[in-house]
Amino acid sequence: MIEVKNLTLAYGAKTVISGLSFEIADGELVLLEGPNGSGKSTLLRALAKEDPTRVMLPTNVPKVKGFTLMDFARTGMFTEVDRLGRGGSGVDAALEQALGMIGILDLKERDISSLSDGEFRKGCIAAAISRRGASALLLDEPTVFLDVPGRIAVFETLAKIARERNIPVLFSSHDIYDAKRFCDKVISLNNS
Repeated sequence: MIEVKNLTLAYGAKTVISGLSFEIADGELVLLEGPNGSGKSTLLRALAKEDPTRVMLPTNVPKVKGFTLMDFARTGMFTEVDRLGRGGSGVDAALEQALGMIGILDLKERDISSLSDGEFRKGCIAAAISRRGASALLLDEPTVFLDVPGRIAVFETLAKIARERNIPVLFSSHDIYDAKRFCDKVISLNNS
């Protein structure tokens, strides 16, 4: 569960969120929407910082040449792999399952620098959802760069993960129309 009561957040000297309260139950998929500058990313980062068992996927993840998609996804499993990225078979199985859920298992040996922005974004989502023991998933614009079928597949996967793992999943998006079809509720932020 994620519970927020009377939260105020600032970005630099500017207050972007003031007096925000909401609750997200385990198993719920929740859309965080609002215009640019309304504090969506700031809120997600604050929620991740508050509890280290919450997994956060930021908007801008760099594509670094020389890493396969599996190598990249393993970096998100840092609590379960050694400093060289080696983990037990359970780590690779979890990663392959997540890549399969997102529909990109066939790309696992590709260098991430050769992936399209949409393919890489799906890889980022797979890395986030593969984390075992997460108490919540917080995703900042997870469907950016994705076409309509790709967005719908991601929203379906996120809804399934929320319910099957019984964890709250909160994500920001400007793709409100498609996202609302899969969400249990919507949290709206504004600039005022």
